[in-house]
Amino acid sequence: MVNREFPTFSMVIEWENAVLSELDRTREMLGELHQQLGEVVERGYPRPEIIILHDKDDVEPRLVEEVVAKVASLAAWPAEVRIIAAEGLEYVEQKNFGAKQSDSDLIFFLDSDVIPEPGWLAGLLEAFQDPEVQVVGGNTYISPEGFFGKAFALFWFFPMRVEGSGLRRADGFWANNVAFRREIFEAFPFPDMPSFRVQVTALKQELRKQGVGVFLQQGSRVSHPAPNGLRHFVARAICQGSDSVAIRSHSEKGDGSLPGTVKLYVRSLGRSLKNIARHHRDVKLSPVGAVGAFGVAAGYQTLQFAGALVTHARPELIRRRFSI
Repeated sequence: MVNREFPTFSMVIEWENAVLSELDRTREMLGELHQQLGEVVERGYPRPEIIILHDKDDVEPRLVEEVVAKVASLAAWPAEVRIIAAEGLEYVEQKNFGAKQSDSDLIFFLDSDVIPEPGWLAGLLEAFQDPEVQVVGGNTYISPEGFFGKAFALFWFFPMRVEGSGLRRADGFWANNVAFRREIFEAFPFPDMPSFRVQVTALKQELRKQGVGVFLQQGSRVSHPAPNGLRHFVARAICQGSDSVAIRSHSEKGDGSLPGTVKLYVRSLGRSLKNIARHHRDVKLSPVGAVGAFGVAAGYQTLQFAGALVTHARPELIRRRFSI
């Protein structure tokens, strides 16, 4: 029986990352999501909706339907599944567009290449029982699978997996693992900016400025993959470097100058060296493996530095030539 005191909610899932992860992780994500949706609906939550967004020029709707149906037929899902074309829209634009397709009390954003751990959904829903919670994110970490995954888990921008649970205030969130009260997201959608992911950082800063209550549900964990292959490795690093210039220029305390870019590059290498030295055993890397991991970090961050340098010289070039 549905408990009318529980809020309605919608799950917005972009399909852009499913193309990069070659669908294996997407299938696993959908299987786990199906399980967790069934659990919360049994507890009395209203039957939610899943809004899957795809660019029809890249992915045929039939393919999306087939992947979803591998988990369960559309009629057997414990949710209304809606597959919507978002032609020409990029990652953040798809999220804004998806949120507009729903009138639920809560809006969840989950990416197609992250895999939720058991209890992920229940933890985020329970957080909203506190009226001070207006935005709540979970712990997104790099899946330490294979040498490449272990290396990225040690140096990339996602924190390492945290143990335990509990709700606490946070400075920000990851766009692949976050939920908003509807009225908050309508007031503060991801801003329209010429960048790859700077919109997420800009939204965090705006929410903080407006005093919006942002929290972290530590037990709501999802695993994220490392870049998929050399081409994605290079593109992701160069695009991240381009974004780093925009992020520091947008921030009140940031230094978007060329000397600031050089300082960031040096600090990034030092931070990676320190993290790898401290935590390589946590991901079961030997000292020799740790040296290799630092080589991966140095290569990535050097490409990132190159992307930043190009952006200083020609701000629009990387946006025209690369995508992630």
